[in-house]
Amino acid sequence: MVPLGHYEDRRQARRVRVIRGLFVLGLLVWTSLAAWWATYFYQATAAVRASKLETYHALEMFYAFHFPFAPSIEDFQATLPRYLAVAPLPLSAEAKEFPFVEVPLPSEMRHGTPTHAIVVSPAERASIRHETHEKTVQLEGEGSLLIGLLFVLNFALYRMLMSERRLSQQRESFVHAVTHELKSPIAGLRALLESLATIELPAAERASFVELGLRDLGRLDAMVGNILLSARLEAKGFQPQLETVSLDEVLARVSERKTRLFVERGGKLSIAPGAGEATADPEALETVLGNLLDNALKYTAGKPEAQITVSRAGARVELAVQDNGIGLSRDDQKKVFEKFYRAPAGEQQTAKGTGLGLFIARGLARACGGDLTVDSAGPGRGSRFTVILPA
Repeated sequence: MVPLGHYEDRRQARRVRVIRGLFVLGLLVWTSLAAWWATYFYQATAAVRASKLETYHALEMFYAFHFPFAPSIEDFQATLPRYLAVAPLPLSAEAKEFPFVEVPLPSEMRHGTPTHAIVVSPAERASIRHETHEKTVQLEGEGSLLIGLLFVLNFALYRMLMSERRLSQQRESFVHAVTHELKSPIAGLRALLESLATIELPAAERASFVELGLRDLGRLDAMVGNILLSARLEAKGFQPQLETVSLDEVLARVSERKTRLFVERGGKLSIAPGAGEATADPEALETVLGNLLDNALKYTAGKPEAQITVSRAGARVELAVQDNGIGLSRDDQKKVFEKFYRAPAGEQQTAKGTGLGLFIARGLARACGGDLTVDSAGPGRGSRFTVILPA
């Protein structure tokens, strides 16, 4: 039997291939239509111009037959339509671009030497040039607009395809991560409950087992809470309780919970005193700082070290969390706050997590009227996350 996960992977891959094929087919169809339209418009414009010039040439031949019978050039000119004229030879290069018929003066017909020509009048030549120019500009303008719209449309479709593919990969990564995160505490709780049910244990050991079980339940509760909170943040359903908070008190509570975790791994957590006050939701701010410190613990291969400093810049307060972790590339810095995002290689993939911590942290910071930014000198050189809050 094929595992369900593998079947879903193959189905998703087939779907991506089908969408990509439709995208390429649509691009070819649209490009062919645009080329056909431009060619047809150009040929139609050229055909209209050629037909008009052929008509003028036929009329010139007709009037040339009657030219010898005219009393004078002036009298003959009066019989011509407005778009034809008589001009002396030699003709200008501009006049020769249009149809003409050479004729001799009526008084010199016996010699048969052409002295004049029936030509398209200067006004009509200017009108034809202007009309041709307008059609050319129209073709270039509409063609450029069509090609531009085609490019924008196909680029948007490509972005949508890539976005769907990335989102699908992130969801798949999230499902795998959540499954792994759920299995560990559930397996631990099952083993503890089975032990408590089948083995008579001293009170001290029983209390130790209960403490381990409560810790696993705490992990499950935190995971479910993060998933629900991320959904509320994405739906703009989180309403912070803003107030003026003492940053020293908030940092003291965060330090009380996290310092032991750093010390257990041989590291340390440093917090600068004298932080002052800021406007925020105290619980949300603790969650933000807690998530940043959890990341510092998870993504540091050796002894984890983190330092929290506070500075003020005008009407805002900045809490900077500097760690000595694995750092981030420029590309990862642009994506690290996306929901479910986890870097594709290295320590990021071996560390436990669902890809929601930084998404939640930035969402909470922004809900409090601030922001969360990141700066890293590159892989292996640590990261600096800055929580920005109103003063």
